[in-house]
Amino acid sequence: MPQEPQRRKEDDMGYIAIGGDVSKGRLDIVIRNESGTRLHAGVYDDTAAGHQAVQREVSALRERHPVEVFLVGLESTGGLERNWLAFFRDERRWVKGMRVHRLSPVQVQRHLSTELHRSVTEVSAADGIARYLLERMGERAMRDDAPSAAVLFYRTVRSVMHRRLEVEQQLHAVLIQIHPELVQYCRSGFPLWIIDLLERFPTAIELANARVAAVDAIRNVLPDRAARLVAAARESVASLIGPAARATITLLIAQWRDLTRTIDAGKTTIATLIVEDPLHREQARLLATLPGIGEWTAQILTLELGDFARFRDDRTLVAWCGLDPHEDRSGDGVIRRGISHRGNAHVRRALFMPAFTAAKRLPAIAALDQRLRAAGKPPLVAAVACMHKLLRIAFAIVRSGKPYSEHHEAERMTQATAQQSARSQAPQVIASAPSPASTGPAAPVTAAVPAYETPPPARPRVRGQGLKGMRTGERRNHPDHDSCAEKPAGGHHAPPRSAARRSSTGQHDAQPRGRASWTVVQSGLRRALSPGTTRVPPSTRGH
Repeated sequence: MPQEPQRRKEDDMGYIAIGGDVSKGRLDIVIRNESGTRLHAGVYDDTAAGHQAVQREVSALRERHPVEVFLVGLESTGGLERNWLAFFRDERRWVKGMRVHRLSPVQVQRHLSTELHRSVTEVSAADGIARYLLERMGERAMRDDAPSAAVLFYRTVRSVMHRRLEVEQQLHAVLIQIHPELVQYCRSGFPLWIIDLLERFPTAIELANARVAAVDAIRNVLPDRAARLVAAARESVASLIGPAARATITLLIAQWRDLTRTIDAGKTTIATLIVEDPLHREQARLLATLPGIGEWTAQILTLELGDFARFRDDRTLVAWCGLDPHEDRSGDGVIRRGISHRGNAHVRRALFMPAFTAAKRLPAIAALDQRLRAAGKPPLVAAVACMHKLLRIAFAIVRSGKPYSEHHEAERMTQATAQQSARSQAPQVIASAPSPASTGPAAPVTAAVPAYETPPPARPRVRGQGLKGMRTGERRNHPDHDSCAEKPAGGHHAPPRSAARRSSTGQHDAQPRGRASWTVVQSGLRRALSPGTTRVPPSTRGH
């Protein structure tokens, strides 16, 4: 009875690559097998009908190739690929042996540049992705990096925060012409009392005609500051004072208010979404225990970095965030260019202000900051180094699953010191008592002493055997060596030939110790590193 063909092992399986180039509302697909043959090429709309057509094509391929592994690759195109990624990940539940990858366009482009491809179209791009999958992604493990709903919502809120930043920049630009006396209070952002002041007095003329008590009624404005603001407005040099200036300030303040309300509501929703996700909730809880990292910063790091387990070590995480030092070396020249800036800029922005707080409250980061400032480093350089250190501590906390403890560093140092002292004080036993079963007179028991108090054991040599293959020190001790005739009665050997050289008159010309031959130094290194010998202290050596 014919048996059913068995499924091959992973090493024996072939690969079928499905390369997709996503554009607005469409997907270009090219399918190749491991030998490079093109099996299919087509264009599909990002609709239900288009998804069903791709599903039928994948099912037909699975029927013709039941044991091959399907590699699906889509380039990251700013979010246009998300529907197709979700489709293929859902299809993976029904099609066995399918791996879905989101690819970086830079990787694919550099791979294709090695083949000298010049013209780029949608079909050629999809074909290049398929060839890239076959050559590079076949043996790579699959990783599901689909963003969660909380991450997608956070990115939307982040874009709203960027729009508010643009409004603040526009407001700062027009403030120079409408309220030049207020610019000095807005160099590091817009305080809330400035927004309230501009909302009530949009132009300098209105502020100059206002009473001091009306300005003092604004929150966080003291009476002396209110008086200075009114006096400065009466002497203002503003170039825009008409109705157009008033309308511009009013419009920008209204936009700033609306965006701020939207951001505040979004932060509340993000906090709720993080609580509902077990992984995000635990990571945010651990990160919030670090001094300098508040709840909002912990939420940003959790959503920007995702699962910390996907990073091999802390160096990989630091490089992914662009905080790794970058330097160029060529010959003897070294050019240090600071950090690489090639990673996630949002993480660096989120860690900037917490680094200043951590430099005052975290002992390890405070010591680093003081050491760099004492060495003459600029404050911003020290702040970036503190960001680097803070990120590595955060990685260690999340990977260990233990919250931050201010006594951890002291306990670790105490434990390391105790282990080091225990290793240095432990004696090495070089002899032991004789066995009870042995016969003859009892030998004295040698106590446990450090190893350097015993002379090195001599290697037996037969006279006339020759000096070849022996160490330099052993050749001097050998009976066939000439230096044995000069051995004094005290038992010490004569100095090596390099230390006293015989002249033409028969006398010895003394030479300084620093010019001892390399052979003598090499023999001492061999004796110190040989497993059968032990070190003799300087007090017991022969001179």
